[in-house]
Amino acid sequence: MRSSDNITLGFGGWNYPYLYRGPSGLPVGFMADNSSGIECDGVLLAIQQGRILTSADGSSLTGFRPRLFHISAPVYYTAFEFFEADRGGEIASADLVFFTVFSIPALCLLLALHFIASFVQFLSGILEAANDNRDVKSSFRNFSFQDFTVTTQISESGTPLYHGFKSLTGVVYVLGITVTVYYHAAGFRGNAIDFRHGGKTSFSDFITGLRSGGRRLITMEENAFDEQELLTLFGSATPTILNEPDQATLLQRLCDEQNLVAMMERNMIKSMSLLERPCQVDNIAVASGTPGLQNVGVQIMQNYLFARNLTSKRMIEDVNQILLRMYSQERIENLWTKRYLTALRNYEDPLEEDLGVDDDYFMPMSLLRLELLFFITIPGWILSALVFVFEVATAKSPVSRVLRVMATHTKGKIMAVIGDEDTVVGFLLGGVGELNKARKPNYLIVDKNTTVTEIEEAFKTFTSREDIAIILINQHIAEQIRFTVDQHTQSIPAVLEIPSKEAPYDPSKDSILNRARGLFNPEDFR
Repeated sequence: MRSSDNITLGFGGWNYPYLYRGPSGLPVGFMADNSSGIECDGVLLAIQQGRILTSADGSSLTGFRPRLFHISAPVYYTAFEFFEADRGGEIASADLVFFTVFSIPALCLLLALHFIASFVQFLSGILEAANDNRDVKSSFRNFSFQDFTVTTQISESGTPLYHGFKSLTGVVYVLGITVTVYYHAAGFRGNAIDFRHGGKTSFSDFITGLRSGGRRLITMEENAFDEQELLTLFGSATPTILNEPDQATLLQRLCDEQNLVAMMERNMIKSMSLLERPCQVDNIAVASGTPGLQNVGVQIMQNYLFARNLTSKRMIEDVNQILLRMYSQERIENLWTKRYLTALRNYEDPLEEDLGVDDDYFMPMSLLRLELLFFITIPGWILSALVFVFEVATAKSPVSRVLRVMATHTKGKIMAVIGDEDTVVGFLLGGVGELNKARKPNYLIVDKNTTVTEIEEAFKTFTSREDIAIILINQHIAEQIRFTVDQHTQSIPAVLEIPSKEAPYDPSKDSILNRARGLFNPEDFR
């Protein structure tokens, strides 16, 4: 950032400890202490000036906003925001729970596939042992292995068949491991024994406590519930709801009185450190399909605001299409977030520490989903089979013979180095140096006393030796014997010109590079 730039932060409501209004009305907090260029004008002015692209606005739309902003289609979601102080100290017991990611039919299918793969590998091992230990031509043979008789055809082509079976079993094993690891990494704790905290209150226990008088409800607002919501919470009992308009006082009462349950926004928990006696707060556990849950949830509407002078109507239409896909149906916030959002599959709610995995979020893998995975991976199996057939078919092709000859030709060969003292010493320290049977070295150190004739003789000696495959030479030294270097046209040993400490590499002087350029048309590279 330039020194003249200011950081503009928009804020609204409670954002402790990052930025919030102090007793004097000025912004205080962590962000305020680290920047002096803060304008307390909210986010709307920043959107108008183009410093913020958009912001989700949950407040009511006033008359002037449509003239200043492009407003997206509204999106709704239902939040269930009832909290209580952690009661784990009262309930010391814990549940021992065994989780498995796969359902029983899916596990049986995986075990059966692994058993079949092991049995096929066992049979192919017998075939390979028989093929290696007996001089057998193409014929039918019977042999027994520990009272188990196998009738098969063993020939010289049996080895590719064995490797094919072995590759197939490896595919099955890898597929099983991949599927298992993938689903275990998707936010679950599968195939493990876990202790689950037993102190979290369920929604049904919460309702029972309200109706029996054992639990009390506290809110910041008066008349926060309508008649239908009161009927869901209290039934035929007389509603008893406490009211505390001060946020800090409400949190302190929630920590001090164990029978209180507060309906409040989740962001209020951020100001817990302002209390004299803070505590751990738990969200009331909500189970899928709980009757009457929709009657006590808080429905929240939001619009996304964009600067009218910086965005087009077409852009807002595209945004609306995305929002319609994101919010395709209304879901309870505490139920759909971790289950359906891929981006949050490893998300851990700070309010659920040491609580283990709830049954609400556990979705075992069914047999149908496993079958779909096998169906999706069929193209990969077919491709692997085609690659295997291609390798077997080309085992004795001319191309493979050429490759084997080249590999044999270069087997056991070494490098030679011609360069200044720094270059040669560096390669020698790397283990390149060697003396042949005639006690001749594979390197030459060129200094100011070395003649051109000595360099040429060393170069010709290295190119004529059969145990050398590559010759590394400093380019400024190759310039001294350029005619001799250009006369070498064999592919082995290959001559590579390298830079030195004092002389950089110039590609225009490289003989091999210039020779390669002559083989291609420059138009081919445009």
